[in-house]
Amino acid sequence: MAAIILMMGSTLSGQQGLITRTAEAAELLTDRRDGKTYETVKYTVTYPDKTSQFFIWTTKNLNYEIEGSACYDNVDEHCHTYGRLYTWDAANRACPEGWHLPSDEEWYHLAFHYGGNCRCGGFLKGDSTLWKRVNGPGNNESLFNAIPAGFGSRAGTYHRKGITALFWSSNERDETSAWDWKLTSGTELQRWHGSKDAKNAVRCVRDQ
Repeated sequence: MAAIILMMGSTLSGQQGLITRTAEAAELLTDRRDGKTYETVKYTVTYPDKTSQFFIWTTKNLNYEIEGSACYDNVDEHCHTYGRLYTWDAANRACPEGWHLPSDEEWYHLAFHYGGNCRCGGFLKGDSTLWKRVNGPGNNESLFNAIPAGFGSRAGTYHRKGITALFWSSNERDETSAWDWKLTSGTELQRWHGSKDAKNAVRCVRDQ
């Protein structure tokens, strides 16, 4: 089990408490639509009053074929390694029943679990040779195991495999663009936006 413990300031009672944040392997997800399996991780936050909340994420990019998805460079082998890339509309329909595309709020929760957007990247990235640049790989303390699947442009070209992990959020920015979350070299998890017709990787979160 990986864990981060953060000190919290004084409570209303004047007693100092601890916020405990943990990550542990959870149940195996089997996608009944095609039989593919995905390992998952449970992130739990326990507060000083002993209440807690948790989120369960997949630890591998989704690889379910659906209209609006593709393999990087349209090469099937890349889907086996990196998962599929999805338009925003397809991403919102792609997760198995009982799971959903994570919202910005859920991405923020994940980032805060490991010190915030500027620090969490190293914890979220897998320690993998698929990362091709210096400072690309992480330590995967989070068990999230992000890999650099690259992305597809709305023009149909593909870019930055081996360099960038780019994931959709379920939140749209406007009629033509939506928010996404990016990992590259270094420790930052960046929130940005792109065309809904671009293709990014997908992770799924279990419904509460």
